Amino acid sequence: MAVVLVFLRQARATLVVGLAIPFSLIASGVVMYLLDYSSNMMTLFALIVAIGMVVDNAIVVLENIARHREAGENPSEGAIFGASEVGMAIIASTLTTLCIFFPLFFVRGIAQVLFTPFAVVAAVVLLASLFSALTLTPMLASRMLPADFSSERGGIFFRTSERAFRALADGYGAFLGWALRRRAAVIFAAVLIFFASGALIPRIGFEFMPKEDRALIRGTVELPVGTRVEATRDLMEHIDRIITEEIPAEDLEAVFTRCGTSPSGFSSGDDGPNVGSFGVALVSGDERGWTVFERADDLRRRIAEIAGLYSIEGYEISLEDPMSGLITGGEKPLSVNILGDDIEATDLLAERILERVRQVPGAVDISISREKGAPELWVKVDRDKTATLGLNASDVADTVRSSIYGTVAGKYRVRGDEYDIFVRLRKSDRATDADLAQVPVKLPSGSLVRVENVADVSFERGPLRIERKDQRRIVRVEGDVRGRSLGVVIQEVRGIIDEMDIPPEIAVSMGGQAEQMSESYFWMVLALAVGVVLVYMVMASQFESLLHPFVVMFSVPFAFTGVIWGLFLGGFNLNVVVFLGLLMLVGVVVNNAIVLVDYTNILRARGLSMSEAIREAGRTRLRPVLMTALTTVLALSPMAFGRGQGQEVWNPLGITIFSGLLVATAVTLIIVPVMYSILEGRAGPSK
Repeated sequence: MAVVLVFLRQARATLVVGLAIPFSLIASGVVMYLLDYSSNMMTLFALIVAIGMVVDNAIVVLENIARHREAGENPSEGAIFGASEVGMAIIASTLTTLCIFFPLFFVRGIAQVLFTPFAVVAAVVLLASLFSALTLTPMLASRMLPADFSSERGGIFFRTSERAFRALADGYGAFLGWALRRRAAVIFAAVLIFFASGALIPRIGFEFMPKEDRALIRGTVELPVGTRVEATRDLMEHIDRIITEEIPAEDLEAVFTRCGTSPSGFSSGDDGPNVGSFGVALVSGDERGWTVFERADDLRRRIAEIAGLYSIEGYEISLEDPMSGLITGGEKPLSVNILGDDIEATDLLAERILERVRQVPGAVDISISREKGAPELWVKVDRDKTATLGLNASDVADTVRSSIYGTVAGKYRVRGDEYDIFVRLRKSDRATDADLAQVPVKLPSGSLVRVENVADVSFERGPLRIERKDQRRIVRVEGDVRGRSLGVVIQEVRGIIDEMDIPPEIAVSMGGQAEQMSESYFWMVLALAVGVVLVYMVMASQFESLLHPFVVMFSVPFAFTGVIWGLFLGGFNLNVVVFLGLLMLVGVVVNNAIVLVDYTNILRARGLSMSEAIREAGRTRLRPVLMTALTTVLALSPMAFGRGQGQEVWNPLGITIFSGLLVATAVTLIIVPVMYSILEGRAGPSK
C-alpha cells in the first residue's frame, strides 16, 4: 500500500488498488474451506508470496487508467480504454504464473504432499486478483477517482515528486537509447555476468529440506551390551549434570533422562539395560540468543570427553521432532543401506563403512542400525520330556519368568491406596545360572520338578532385531550432518562406497534423505522444465508470435543469477523449498517483460518506428514495472529477512524470490528491449 501511495500519490487510487488484497484473500479462504485445507506453513507461504502479487494486475490497470485520465478522458472512458488497453497483457502475465503451478499437481513423493496445497492456494489468489483487476478496479476507478483528475495533484509534494518521476523516466529513456546503440556490448556484459555467477554454484550446498530449530534436543547413549542398568543410570545422571551446565536454566522448559528396559521385560528400540536416552525442551528460538545446533555440538563434545570413562560405544543427538520425522519415513538424513542375507558378512561390511564415514568432515553421530545380540540365559525346553510329564513349553516359561523377573500376585490396599504385590525369588536364589536350573516347576499331579530336568540352561547371544527391505535383510550405517551441506557429504560417502570392494551377494545404496532428495529433485526439475514450456506456449498464443515470447524468456536466466547470489550471500543451500521459489520466479519475472513487449507492439502498430516504440514503451511502462516489482519484493522482505520460529524454512524461499525478482527486474528494463530490437531487426519490418 505504501509503494502504491508513493508512486500514485493519491489516497483514493491507493484504496482502489488495496481493495484487491482482501477480495483475493477471501476467495482463497473459501477454496481452502471447500477443499478442507488447513492453515499450515505451505498454505501461509502461498498467501505471503501472493500478497505482493495480487496488486500487480490492479496497479497496471489503474496506472493506465490514470494516464488516460491525465490525457483528458472522462471517468468512464478512462476506465474502459485504460483497462482494455492492458487487459490482454495482464491476462497473459497471470496465465504464465498459473502455468508454473500446473506441473506441481503431477509431481510424486513428498514434494506432492508439501507443494500441492501451496499451488492451489496461490493459483486461486492470483485468479481472484485478475478478476478483481478486470472488473472491480475499473469500476472503482470510474467512481472513486475525482472528476477533475488534477484536483488531488496540485500540491507541492505532487509537483516535486512528479518532476522526479519524469526525470527518472527521461533518464531511463536516454539510457535505453544508449543501450540500443551498443547492443553487442550490452549483451556481452549480460552474458559475462550470467556465466560469472554460474561459477558460484559449486560453492552452494544442496540438501533435501532446511534444518529447523524446533527447540528440542534428543539423544541416545549406548554402552557395551551386557552393561548393568546401574552403570547406565550413573552415566545418565552425569549427562543430566552436563545438560544443566551447558544450557542456561532460563532457556529450559523440561529435561528428562531414562534408561533400562520396558515393564514387559523385553527390549525394543532404544530400550535395554545398556541404553540411556535424554530429551531437552527449550523456549522458542526468538527468546534465546543461540540455536539448538550450537548446543547440540556442545553436548556432543562433552559426551565425547566422558566416552572413555563410561565405555560409551556410541551416541547420537537428534534435533528433529519424532512425529515430523515420520513424514520422511523415520530415516536419518545420512543413511547407507546394506542389503544381504548373510548377517556376519553385512555386519563386517557395515563396520568397514562405519570407520570410513566417520572420517568424512561434517558427518556426526554415525552408527550401525543393527543391534548386537545381548548375553542371555537361554532355557531350551525338551518338549518330549515335558509332554511325558503333562507340561508344555509355556508352563516352564511362565514359571521361570515369575521366579526370576517376578509377577504381580495381588493387591495391597490401605487407606484408599492400592499397591501391587510383586513376588519373585530372593536375590540369593536367582544370582547365577545354577540357581535358574534349580527353579522348581509344578506338575499337574502337584509334585515338583527342577528346570534342569526338563530343559537345558546355557549362555547365548540374544536374538537380533532383523529389518528387511525389498524382502532382503538390511543393515544401515546412518547418522546426521553438521557444518556442511547434506548433498556434499552424500557425494563423498558415495565416493567411499565406489572405492570399496563390495561382495557380489551384497547390495549397497544410499538411503534416507539422499533417496528422497534425488526423487524430489527429479520431479521439481521436471516441473520447472514443463512450466517453462507452458509459459512459452501461453505467451506465444498471446502475442501470436514465436519470436516475442523468446524475447520475454530472456529475463528468466537472469532471475536464476539473482537466486545464485542470494543463496550464496545468505549462506543457504539449494533444497526443495528453493526449487519452489524458482518455479514461482519463472512465472513472475516474465510479467513485466510481457507488459513492455505488449505495449511496444501497440506503439509500433500506431505507426512509431521500432526504436521510438521501444524508448516510449520503456518510459511509459517504467512506473508500473517498478511498482509491481517493489510491491512483490517488499511483501517478501519479512519472509526473506525475518527471524523467528521456522525461519530456517521460510528464509530460503523468501530470499529466492526476493533476489531473483530484484535482478530480473533490472535485466528486464535493459536486456529485453535490446533483445527485442535485435530479433525484430533480423525478422524485418513488422506487418
